[in-house]
Amino acid sequence: MRIKVLFTLSFCLIINLSQAQNKKLDVVIGYGLPDLVHIGFNLQLSEVNKIGLNFGNSFNHSRKSSITLDHKLAILKNTNAASLSTWFIGQRFTYTHLYQMNSKWKVLYFTPALGRTFSVNKNMGFNLDAGIFLWLWKKETKIINGNTCNCDEHKREYDVLPSARLQIFYRIN
Repeated sequence: MRIKVLFTLSFCLIINLSQAQNKKLDVVIGYGLPDLVHIGFNLQLSEVNKIGLNFGNSFNHSRKSSITLDHKLAILKNTNAASLSTWFIGQRFTYTHLYQMNSKWKVLYFTPALGRTFSVNKNMGFNLDAGIFLWLWKKETKIINGNTCNCDEHKREYDVLPSARLQIFYRIN
């Protein structure tokens, strides 16, 4: 329920910001790690800066959800008007909740990436990026015999993992 309210409020805020300042707004849907299956928004702040907010879910038995704050910095832009492709450096913070049968995880990831935007037409296209995600923080709560216990004894096998993401976008204005 809280995610739905946050999503609705974010959508209203971003729509108002984009219309008030004549900024380009993209609605995105995609899949990636650690972003999961997600829907969100990207707001273009300038010719080279874009910020985004995504809400994700794993849609399986593990009940995993995520919120991602995204930033893209355009580094190489194709000047050919027919091909609106752009290379970008992206960085994002992803906060993930994972609910399992006897435990609950809260994890924060940082993901630097290199990507490219491919425009199909003036209003539609897709973003493709690859990089790594770094496990910055985690908290595990276990339920043992009806009692909760904050446990951090889980040893991470990897602090750095590969990341990839594909997003399809539709530009509203």
